[in-house]
Amino acid sequence: MAYPTASPWGNHELRYLFMVTPQTARCKPCHPTFERIIRMKVCDITKVLAEIAPVDLAAGWDNVGLLVGDESQTVGKLMLCIDLTEQVLAEAIREKARMIMAYHPVIFKPVSRITATSCPVIYTAAKNGIAVYSMHTALDVAPGGTNDVLADVLGLANSRPIETAEPSQHDKKLVLFAPPADLPGICDAAFAAGAGRIGLYDQCSFSSGGTGTFMPKPTANPSIGSKGIRNEVEEIRLEIPCPASNLAEVIRAIRLAHSYE
Repeated sequence: MAYPTASPWGNHELRYLFMVTPQTARCKPCHPTFERIIRMKVCDITKVLAEIAPVDLAAGWDNVGLLVGDESQTVGKLMLCIDLTEQVLAEAIREKARMIMAYHPVIFKPVSRITATSCPVIYTAAKNGIAVYSMHTALDVAPGGTNDVLADVLGLANSRPIETAEPSQHDKKLVLFAPPADLPGICDAAFAAGAGRIGLYDQCSFSSGGTGTFMPKPTANPSIGSKGIRNEVEEIRLEIPCPASNLAEVIRAIRLAHSYE
């Protein structure tokens, strides 16, 4: 379903270029026939990748998920590679790929600065609006993932895991308060951005009702209540599990869906 754009097997720069189709969020090979396909967004693709290899299954020392880019950006071409090198990135730019799925993380350890000289690949990808996603150990342990494929290739019989993959200890729990009417939209936005996954279960959350109080300052622009006095309103406390790698995306999605200032 794709063609290699360079080098034979064994070269770490082997990569494949795909044309993304909106019907299934899967991939088809680049061809002039597909030039008019409606483009998808980065978030549509990351959702599918997270279903294939849940990020919370990655090793605690790993760094997977969307590492560079804007989840709202449209994607017409997606490049796959093992390692995102400067040469691979240069080809992605030439081919007008808007997203790269690199097996190994392009950001592995914390970085203190991103410049053209200190982190050329990250800097150039961001500058050219190319999103970068990594699956690494999440794909290794996923059902049907790297380890299962290698076991099949080697003809192993009655294979079983050496150790069980546990959800990352770096997972977070988001807690927020919202009017009851906002709850469905907030949940939908958070789940779509990657929150609410616990093992083999999706869209997990907990909510409870209560009374919230607040007093808007003179320069505030409250969506409900009045300035200068203490307001009491019915609110829902919502708790949602969220992988650390998706935290920023989920918070951004929640803010867009929330009616509060």
